[in-house]
Order: sequence, then C-alpha cells, then structure tokens
Amino acid sequence: MSDFEYFKPYEGDKPYIFISYAHADDDAVLPIVSDMHRRGYNIWYDEGIEVGSEWQECIASHLADAHLVVAFISNAYMRSDNCRREMHYAQSKKIKTINIFIEETALTPGMELQIGNIFALMKYTYPSDEYFYDKLYSAPLLNSENFADASPRPTTETAKAAPVPPKNKKEKKEKKKPGKVRKIARWSIAVAVFGVLLAALIVGYFTGYLEKLLTPTTQIETLADDTVCDFKNSVFENAAREYTGKESGDITVGELKGITELYICGNEYSMHEPTAGVGSVSQSDKSAAYTDWQGNEKTVSRGSVNDLSDLRYFTGLKTLWLQYQSLSSLETMPACSITSLNIDGSRVAALDGVGNLPELRKISANYDPLGSLGDLNKCQELMHASFIGASCTDFSVFKPLVNIQSVAFSNCSLSDIKQVLDMSSLRSVKLYDCNLSGGFFKSFDRERAITELELVSCTVDTTNGLEDFTGLTMLRLTGTRGVSDWSALDMLTALKTVYIDDGLSSSFTGEHQYQIVTE
Repeated sequence: MSDFEYFKPYEGDKPYIFISYAHADDDAVLPIVSDMHRRGYNIWYDEGIEVGSEWQECIASHLADAHLVVAFISNAYMRSDNCRREMHYAQSKKIKTINIFIEETALTPGMELQIGNIFALMKYTYPSDEYFYDKLYSAPLLNSENFADASPRPTTETAKAAPVPPKNKKEKKEKKKPGKVRKIARWSIAVAVFGVLLAALIVGYFTGYLEKLLTPTTQIETLADDTVCDFKNSVFENAAREYTGKESGDITVGELKGITELYICGNEYSMHEPTAGVGSVSQSDKSAAYTDWQGNEKTVSRGSVNDLSDLRYFTGLKTLWLQYQSLSSLETMPACSITSLNIDGSRVAALDGVGNLPELRKISANYDPLGSLGDLNKCQELMHASFIGASCTDFSVFKPLVNIQSVAFSNCSLSDIKQVLDMSSLRSVKLYDCNLSGGFFKSFDRERAITELELVSCTVDTTNGLEDFTGLTMLRLTGTRGVSDWSALDMLTALKTVYIDDGLSSSFTGEHQYQIVTE
C-alpha cells in the first residue's frame, strides 16, 4: 500500500462516489482510491471506521446518498457477505455503478445476473496501470456529474515562491505604459484559451467524444403499472400469459415487470437462454434448427414477429432474442431499457430504430442482409457488436461508441473498418472473409489491449506490426491466406493458443511457446 495516502472520507453535500471493496484487496484497491482523491473526486470509503454496532448503519446511509458506486470485484469480494449486500442495495436503489475487476473472478449465478449489464473495467487484462487510469477517467459515468469538490489535491508540500528579481531600468520604463501591457496580456489570454478550445475540439473529434456529446440521447418512457396490455403479436401475448399464469383476461404492465429475459427462436419462445441459437441460414429457408435450454434439438419455422411495439409492456426486459423472424427493420422498436439484443437470421436490412435502446450493451445481427447500421450511434453504452454476414461498408456510426470492446464483421475491406480498429477500447476482433491488405496489424490504436483476434478466410499481406500485440492470448488464422511467415508470433509471450488449418501447417513447424490447434 505504498501508493496509498490516508484521507478523510467525504462528508459534504455535493455528489460523491461510494467505494465498495473487500479489505483483503487493500493493496490493490486503495492506491486507486487515493489517486481518485488526489484528482479531486469526492470519495467516501470505510477506511478508518471502526466495526461496531453502528458500522452497518454508517455504510448503508452513505451508500443510499451516493451518486455513484465504484465496486472493486474480486474473489474476496464475492466471498464477502457485506460486499454482496452493498452491491444488492446499490442495484435495488438504481445507483449508477462502475465495476472494476481487479482479477479474474468466478461470479455466482445470482451476482452474474445482477451485475452482468453494469459498465465494467477489466483491470487485470490491461497492459499497464497507465492504460487502466486512462480508461477509468474517460468512463462516461465518472464524468456524468460533478463529483469534484475541489481542484486536484497536491501530494507534496507546495513549493515556496521564488524570489522576484529586482526590476531594471527598462522594466521601469515599461511600467509607465500599463494600457499597452494590459492589452498584450488580454490578447495572450485570448490566444491561449482559443488554443485550448481548438485542441479539445481536435481531440474530441478523433476520439469520438465530441460526436458523442452532440448525439441526442433517447429518453426511455415507461408505462404505469396499471396499464392494460393490448398485444398486437400473439408470441408476446403467449409469453406474457405463460409468465402470469393467466389463460384469459387482462394483463397489466406491472404483472410483467419480472420478465427480464425473453428468447424467441422462430415460432418458439422461452424465458431461458437456449444452448445454441439458429446458425447460418439463407433467407429462403423455411425452417431452422436450434438447441433449447434443456439441450433438446428443435426445428422451427420462421417466426411471425414483424412489429415490436408490444415490447413497451415489458418494462423490466433486459435480454431479448428475436432470431429467425420476419422483421426487415427495427423501426417499431419502442424506447426501452433492453441491454442485449439478438436478431440473428431475421431478415433485418437496416438497424434504423435501434437508437431507441440507449442502454444497449450487446447486439448480434448475424446472417441478416444488413446494409445499414442505422442509428446505432445513439447506443452509446454499446460494448459488443456482431454483424457476421452483413453487407454494410459504412461503419462511421461507431465513432461515438467509446466503450466498444468486441466486434465481429465479415465481407469488409481494411479501409471499411479501419476507423473501428483505431478505437482504443477494443479487446476482441473477429473478421470473416475480409480483405485486410494494406497493413492490417498497423491499423490498431493500442495493439497491446487486444486479447483475442480471429481472422477466418481473410487475406493478409504482411505481419508488420504484429509484434506489438503483446496482450494477445488467442489468434485464429483458419482459412487465412497471403502470409506464410508467422515467426513474429514467437515474440508474443502472452499468446496461449493459435488456431490454423492444414494450409498453414507448414508455417508452424518446430517448437512454440503457444499451443497450435489444427481445425
């Protein structure tokens, strides 16, 4: 804990951050907390508070009044009853939360359900502390309110002012012209301010933050609990009646609030996630196969869902599958709080309407004739996107999506996706049937941050830059052509597994520190 400096927990009236952590993790957590305090953030934590009869009350009262919770997730955190109660309480009160995973953590099913959709930073995967702090202080939630009660606090004693040298005669003469001096000073300040603003605009443009600020945020409107549901689609009505146990009669919005997950594959629906969804399907197929949550293999007809307005009745819904439907578009999507959307094989041609999901963190639109990503730029919490089989080439909507961590594309050229690869938040990239000639490995902003890279049936003309992918743990090169010398991989000490096919076997002879799997 050498980097920790004790400070008094914040007790003021301004917005503050509540720190939730296990004391077994002090050495990993408190230096970060100390750094946040030095930067001026209002922080409340339980360091220095004695455990006693009023300890729980003290924790609860400060947690209830907090505007943001920063939770440091670890295995010790999961073993702590107090920590789990803090998380449960924060979620029940809908307090904004940032989860920082300080190590690979085995989550209980209940905790995984509870925090699975919360903004998270996987600190233990980051290549350096510098990179972690960069991600932490750029997190939108941390900047959503003024959590700073003061300017950055100094860590050392303020230096004494240097003595002012005596003025010479020339300086005395200049003193007789105060108007001129003041004019020059004003111009100097104006130029400096202009320079700062210009620099901020330039940085904002290239990082996507400026566009994010200029992108209007969709407001979620929820219906009153006593609103009677007037269903347009029988699939949604049948799911509602199964959940409520009502074979007939009115169903109210309040009775459906407990439905958080809904999986519709073809003409089948369930509130349990299937083992496997529909695979690659052609648009002419009249049936598709999938495996339900009990492991039963089923064949389904194409579903009838083509109107999404019924979703407004499912106010608690977070995960939605609409696989193998007759959608064509998402324009009837109401503004709701869905965080995960899967529309694989549903004939969707454009994502217009997806902007009505401002809390969306994951989207899969594989095997759709997708030609446009619509208003995806409004989904500013998006972290994972998969568009395998799409035919779109304009990926500019990704610019304001500064939280994106994984992408999967197909049938693209390097020029199409270069602006996405240049996003510093990326961790995983999957590309299928893409022409990546033109310096693919040099197109990434932070190569060290990429942990998984899949190039399936792609064309690559050089490995220049591959040596910089020092955080890479998995690489798939199945069907990839254009390069025969992959010796640069021997420099990647974190690399654990490389997947190849018989066509590349001759390029991977001899001993390697990573495992080679032939597919």
